This record gives sequence, C-alpha cells and structure tokens, in this order.
Amino acid sequence: MAHTLPAARAALLLSLIAPLPALAQSDEGGFDGPSAEWSLSVEADMDANVASTDPAAELVDVYPTIEAGLTVEAAEWLSLNAHAVLEPVADPVDDRFFEDLGLYVDELFATAHRDDMSLSAGKLGVPFGVAWDAAPGLYGTDFAEDYEISEQIGAVVSVPLGRTPGAATLSIAAFFADRTVLSDALGESRGPLRLGDGGAGNTEAPENLALSLDGEVGEAWTWTLGLRRLAAGRGDPEDELGAVAGFTHAMEIDDDTGLDLIAEGAWLVNAGGGTADALYLTAGAAATRGPWELSAVYALRDVDGADTDHLGTVSLGYAITEAVTAGVAYRLGREGGETTHTIGLALVAEFGGGF
Repeated sequence: MAHTLPAARAALLLSLIAPLPALAQSDEGGFDGPSAEWSLSVEADMDANVASTDPAAELVDVYPTIEAGLTVEAAEWLSLNAHAVLEPVADPVDDRFFEDLGLYVDELFATAHRDDMSLSAGKLGVPFGVAWDAAPGLYGTDFAEDYEISEQIGAVVSVPLGRTPGAATLSIAAFFADRTVLSDALGESRGPLRLGDGGAGNTEAPENLALSLDGEVGEAWTWTLGLRRLAAGRGDPEDELGAVAGFTHAMEIDDDTGLDLIAEGAWLVNAGGGTADALYLTAGAAATRGPWELSAVYALRDVDGADTDHLGTVSLGYAITEAVTAGVAYRLGREGGETTHTIGLALVAEFGGGF
C-alpha cells in the first residue's frame, strides 16, 4: 500500500489542486504572461507485516512512491494541471523489493476561474470527504481511501456561497470512470479499464453526480458534507448512493506546539454497485512539537454480510530539513477476520519551483 507522510501529502495537494492558483503578476498587479509551478515528491517506503493470524500475510514490501505535478497558468483565467504517480500497481503476494511498479497519470485537467468561482474539466479527482487524504500518519488513510473518487473524466464547478470569511463552497461534479489509455500504466500494466469490467461509476456517459459543501468556523475548524450517486456499471445490480460528513480542527498551543484533529464518517448504500451497504468511520489526532509529529488514528469499516474491519495505527514523524521527512509507524489491522501487525518506515523528499 502506498502512503505519504502528512506534510508531504498536504504540500503536494495544495500545489496541485487549489481551486484558484496564484497568477503571474506584473508590477501593476495584473497578469504578466504564462508561468508554471512544478512539484516533486520522492518517497521510499517499507511495510513489514511482522505477525499475522494468516501466515501468508507475513511479508516485507519495499517500494517507492514518486509523485510529480505541474500547473501552468496559461492565461489570467485559465490554468492547466497534470499529476503523475509511480508506485506499485498490484498488491504483494510475497516479499517484494521495488517490483510491480507502474507509472500513470491520475490527473490531467484545465481550470477556468473568475473571481472565486472555478470550473475544472478533464481527468481529475472529485470532491467527496477529506479523510482519504487528510487523516494523519503512514496508514491513517487506509480505510477512507475506499470511498475516494479518483481518476474520473468529467467536470467540477465550485461556487462560494457568500463573500464573508469562512463562507461555504459548493462543488458540483458530473463524471464517469476513465477508460482512456491513461487508465493503464507504463512498466507494470494495471490493464486499461473496460466498460465490461463493471463497477459503480464505470458508465458510458457522465451520469454520475457528486455534491460537496465545505466551510470553516473561525480560524481553527473546517467541515465537509457530501452526497454522491454512482450509476451501476455493466453487470452491477444497483446504483451506489453515498453520504459523507466530517470536520478537522487545527489548534496552536504555542509557537512550537500544535494539535490537529479529524473525524469523518461515510455511508454507502449498495457499495460498489452491489447490494451490501458499507459504513466507514475515521478519527485521528496529530500533535506537533518542533520538527516532531506524533499521530494516532482509529478507523472502522463495516460492510453488510462481512466481518467488521478495525484499524488502529500510531506514527512518529521527524522533519530532518524543510524538504526531507522521516517516519515510523505501527499498524494493527483486523480485516477479513484476520489480525495483522505491521511496522512501516518512510522517507520523503519534496522539491518544487516555478518558471
């Protein structure tokens, strides 16, 4: 499983998908011609399943996760965005060292913006919850990633519902799963997605819809609400309906110490286009002091007709420099009726610039 340390993940996200990216400015404050910003995150990871009730799960996986992003300000009102990832595209079945690596493009879209409104279209991720990205630690996002809406072809409109600070933003998206050549990967192929593969949202037209409402309360609290409908794919019995709600809280205790909190729940009816409903809960906290971050997450995944899955994880991160972060984590997972103990290590280096 690929994971990224929280600081690296947040920096990359802000540099790539901020709805109103910074424009090149002239001395008079206007647009001063095309410009570009790039970002690169290079990560070395190790997941060691040191003990499990399933002996086949006791393995060591060493792999890289490399993410590259580019945002081009083509005009005062238009930006072009791309994001590519190199990582394992298959789950390990035995000890693995830098194997099963595939390079793929997960975002390639344009954004038109006017004042605080924006329209993004192309291959992109659709807003629905935040825990799949914002939960802290090396493994905090593992369960929430199940309901992330990524690698879609479609459009997202974002509109502020007011002019005051902290006013909510409404995002409306229409989309369908990417089945172009970009759904495959170079190196280890993950296979281009086909219509016959089925799956909720894998439709011929953008008949899938998502609504997201996000806002702030004061300077420390943010909240998110979302609804979605993913139409049944070929061979699927039902459409999937989903709802999500959550909040984050950032507290500055003193100049050198902070505490961040997150809680989020998601409910999927006919999850994945099947007939079983699924409930996801994620709760986490991260305490920072100087270059150190200590975090903990508990997550639950309850799918009708299956054993309830539980995840508990603790991570310790250290910022070696402004660009390099190291982390170690312990993960206790009870999934599919099996219990596995995992030790994880990660080393992340971030780079970026503009021209």
